Amino acid sequence: MISNLFKTVKNELTQKLQLFIPLIIIIVAAYSVYFFGEKNVNTLGEEDGLFEYLTALFFLLASLTLFRLFIAKRNVWILLLALLLFFGFGEEISWGQRILGFGTPESLSKLNVQGETTLHNIEFLNDHDFDHTQKTGLRKLLTVDFLYKIFCFSFGGILPLAVLLFSPVKQLINKMRVPVPSLVLGSFFIFNWLLFKFIKGNLLPDGYSVQYYDSIGEISEFNSAVIFFVLSLDLFLNRKSNVTKAIEA
Repeated sequence: MISNLFKTVKNELTQKLQLFIPLIIIIVAAYSVYFFGEKNVNTLGEEDGLFEYLTALFFLLASLTLFRLFIAKRNVWILLLALLLFFGFGEEISWGQRILGFGTPESLSKLNVQGETTLHNIEFLNDHDFDHTQKTGLRKLLTVDFLYKIFCFSFGGILPLAVLLFSPVKQLINKMRVPVPSLVLGSFFIFNWLLFKFIKGNLLPDGYSVQYYDSIGEISEFNSAVIFFVLSLDLFLNRKSNVTKAIEA
C-alpha cells in the first residue's frame, strides 16, 4: 500500500512537471511580496486590490474550464464544482457591486459585516463579528472561511489519497463518477496552508497595520484559487480518462 503510494507520487511528479513547477513558482512569488515593504503589501492586499482581483480571475478561469469539461463529460459533480468556483468568483468581487456601482439591499446590509452584496460576509457565516472580533471555537466551524479550507483539504488531499489506498472507496468513487484530482497537485492546498501558517507565525514583523497582516490571508486565498485552476486544467487535459485513472498512472 505504501509502496503504491510512493510509486503514484513518483509517476505524477514526472507526468505533471509542466504544472508542478509553475505552481511552486506562483505560490512562492506571491508570498515574496512581503519583501516589498508595508505600504506596497497593504496596497496589493487591500479590498479591490491586485490579489483580490487575481483571486476572482483564477476562480473564474477554473469555473470556465470545468464548465467545458462538463459539456464533454456530462458529469453532475463537475458541474457542481464549476458552480461552486463561479460562486467564489462572484463573491470575491461582491458580484461586481463596486465595478457596476449598484448598492446593497438594506435587508442584506444589516446582516453583512462589510455592508456588501455578498453571502460569505453575512455575520454568522463570516469569521469576524460586527465589532471585527475574530470568531473562535464552535462559532468558527460554520464560517465560510473554515468550510472552504475543509473542502480544499478534503478534495485536494484526502479524496485522492483515500481512492489510492482503499479499494472500497475507489469502487464507490468510480460508481458515483466523482472527479478525483491529482494527488501531487491537490497536496498544494496543504502546502499553501502550511506556508501561510509559517510565514504568519514566524516571519512577519510586529507593529504593522491591520491591513498588512490581513493581506497574507488575501495572498493565501489567491494561491488556493490558482491551485483550483491548475487542478481544473489537469482534469480537463485528462478528460478521456476514468475519474480515478489519473492517480493510478
